[in-house]
Amino acid sequence: MGRFKFVAIATFVLVTVAFVFWRTSQPPSLEAISAQRADVSSTLAISGVLEAVSTTTVASQVNGARVTSVLADIGARVTAGQLLATLDDSDYRAQLQQADAQIAQANAQASLQDMNASGAKKSLDLAREGARSVVELKQSVTQAETNVNSARLKVLEAQANLVRVRSAGRAEQVRQAQAQLERAEALVQLRQKEFNRKETLYHEGAVSKSDYEVADTALITAKKDAEFAREALRLARSPRYEDVQIAEAQLRGARAVLVGATQTLSLSKQSLDDRLANRQQVVQAETQRDSAVAGRLVSEAGKKVAQSQRSAAEVGLAKTQVKAPFGGTISRRLIEPGQTLGVGTAMFVLADTQNLRVRLDVDEASISLLRVGAPAKVSFDAYPDLVIDAKISEIGSSADFQKGTIEVRLLIPSLDKRLKPELTADVNIITANYKSAITVPKRALINADSAPEVYVVKNGIVESRSVEWKRGNLDEVVISSGLSVGELILLAPRSSTPGSRVKTVAPKAARSK
Repeated sequence: MGRFKFVAIATFVLVTVAFVFWRTSQPPSLEAISAQRADVSSTLAISGVLEAVSTTTVASQVNGARVTSVLADIGARVTAGQLLATLDDSDYRAQLQQADAQIAQANAQASLQDMNASGAKKSLDLAREGARSVVELKQSVTQAETNVNSARLKVLEAQANLVRVRSAGRAEQVRQAQAQLERAEALVQLRQKEFNRKETLYHEGAVSKSDYEVADTALITAKKDAEFAREALRLARSPRYEDVQIAEAQLRGARAVLVGATQTLSLSKQSLDDRLANRQQVVQAETQRDSAVAGRLVSEAGKKVAQSQRSAAEVGLAKTQVKAPFGGTISRRLIEPGQTLGVGTAMFVLADTQNLRVRLDVDEASISLLRVGAPAKVSFDAYPDLVIDAKISEIGSSADFQKGTIEVRLLIPSLDKRLKPELTADVNIITANYKSAITVPKRALINADSAPEVYVVKNGIVESRSVEWKRGNLDEVVISSGLSVGELILLAPRSSTPGSRVKTVAPKAARSK
């Protein structure tokens, strides 16, 4: 039994030694692949930022104006000329009314001076034509008396109109203002009750401080609205300032006509009595005529000043309507209703989302691969299914010394509504296209940056082969010289040495198929 055991052990040892010797004498199995021809695009992958080609800040052009309404919010798409916000325009409307009253007064004064000039001319004619017949002079007196009576009637009508205007109220506006006041006062009562309830609950700890402050703010706002409604009712019950100004101007004009007619009548009677005009009367009439002409020039100057003031008020009034300078998207809203603005205060930031671009910071070492017009594929982390074709539109002329990069821009032709400025963009720029080129996996290269080579297997023996290569895609390189189609290339060349014997096998991925 002991002898049999010894023989068995000896046999096992001999078999094991023989197997180990056989295994050590076999060449190692290494993955290899044949060099193939394929169409390859060389790409440069960079992350950038999507931005609008044109961005502007819409600012207030009015000083001390209160925001009455905000009509656009963040993310809103607007068209050119669309109303974004309104500012308080009461001051400019008051200036318009005042300018209109001044223009009416200037027109009345000009009419008065025209009548004075006309009267002076008639007086001068009368003074120069004192040789007229008595019959003609009597007719002139009769006509002058008719003119005086007519002028007196006009004065009485103007006085009556002024009294009516001063006492007149605007019934429809009064009714509307009264209704508005009643609503405002009812709202004050409602807000007061709500505030009282919230105040009690707040002290009991049943509601938060923010709820209590909201109720307090609502009550204060309602009281202010009621005050504004009372003032509006008071103004509605008062006669319009411009109507009073016009009526007063009309009365002054009528009185001026009466004065001129009275003067004409007096001169007619005097001519009738004296028949002949003396030199003093001629000089006086000429003086009156010249004074009237000069007065009219002054009135015209005053009218031009008032018209200029009106134009300025119209310009200011237009500036209270804040409009979009071009179509785009509101990227920032910087104002709230009730806020008081100064000239230049930023209100909105408007981005032209019809024209977008991607901004990249490209490493200096890669800039030589790029050219204006080079195609690219752009994708976005926010929308994985969205891929857009783009082209390089600009390459910066100077580098950023601190970052070691150069700015590159790509135009985005797509108008996809999902795209928004400041989105992160993943860009693959196609730097070169190779048709039917010999390609090998990038990991097959040895000393890629200095003396590139690959290990070729022929008849089971490893050979070193110097090659020249170009950048391909992420996984492959293009071999421009040193390699032929079909030659077997080791994928892990550093696992062997030139001259060694190896056994080649297909890559794992290929074997799994």
